Amino acid sequence: MGIENAPATRERNNLDLRKQQEARMTKAELKNEQALKKASNKMLNAVMLFRQYNSDACWKGDPKVASKNMRGLNTKVAKREALKTNISM
Repeated sequence: MGIENAPATRERNNLDLRKQQEARMTKAELKNEQALKKASNKMLNAVMLFRQYNSDACWKGDPKVASKNMRGLNTKVAKREALKTNISM
């Protein structure tokens, strides 16, 4: 009985192994795509901050510029966000 069913069993086992390998490959591809998206988002943020550093949005140099701009902001949240953005630049 085992000898008669061996080819069919072997075929079914090979099919199951192929399906398992395909699922593993699909999962690895999804991980790679998500990692690429995450890396590209970080790169976009870095480029944006670099461009802002070279614009008037950055309060570099004289501390009086930062003080003047901080006085123009009304809320603590706005001040905190402006400082955080300038520090990130």
